[in-house]
Amino acid sequence: MPLKLHNFGEPPSIPKQSFFCQKLETYFRAAGYREYVTVASLPSGGPKGKLPFVTLEGGEKLADSHWAVRELVRRGMVRDLDAGLSEEQKMDTRVWQSYIEDTVFPANVVTRYGDDTNWATFVSEALGKIPFLARAPLAYVIRRGALGQLWARGTGRYTKPQIRELLDDAIRNIELKVGQHSGEGAWFVFSGEGPTSIDVVLYSWLVCVLCTGCNPVQREGVVRSERLRRWVFELTKLWFPEYEGILAVTGDR
Repeated sequence: MPLKLHNFGEPPSIPKQSFFCQKLETYFRAAGYREYVTVASLPSGGPKGKLPFVTLEGGEKLADSHWAVRELVRRGMVRDLDAGLSEEQKMDTRVWQSYIEDTVFPANVVTRYGDDTNWATFVSEALGKIPFLARAPLAYVIRRGALGQLWARGTGRYTKPQIRELLDDAIRNIELKVGQHSGEGAWFVFSGEGPTSIDVVLYSWLVCVLCTGCNPVQREGVVRSERLRRWVFELTKLWFPEYEGILAVTGDR
């Protein structure tokens, strides 16, 4: 029986809007692990009340994209992508993971939920199939809860220009990081024979930006970068060839 990967239930042909859901599935693909099925679930069904989480064959649930991977690696079920890295490279990976997860993605969520136009787009994309009478109160609860959490952590208190500057910096920083090592025939950041966690983290955020219209400024920033487009295009062909929309927007122009 394959492992169950629980997420919000987006069609398999598009990336996940949740960075963490996308990151976990991307790790599986990068590690060559395909013994899983995706299951649309509610966050309340997970051990920590959030998505993603995985359910093992015996019914055991593992929560949190980072710790789920660590546990699956420990049990020998999934390959450790970072096993061959130096200690310095592992440190660099953790710094980038923290930067994306604790600074960049929360700022991205502020642009989605805090801006009325972007929020309307998000509701249309993510909740559009739900009848209006149920959709409106659900959208209200989701937005209020997310913005409350962002306010509590501090990111939600930034001004719009500060959020814009932070995300513009992120795109430039990722572009520089990708460009330091990857190139024709070697698309992985540390230029090894295979991907590592830093490729998973950076790729996951970029495709989350590209797959939705609810963060148009960041999406356009990625599309304008020839280096980022090519990098995402090559890794999408390798890991998620079913993401036809991502291949179309990042392919040669």
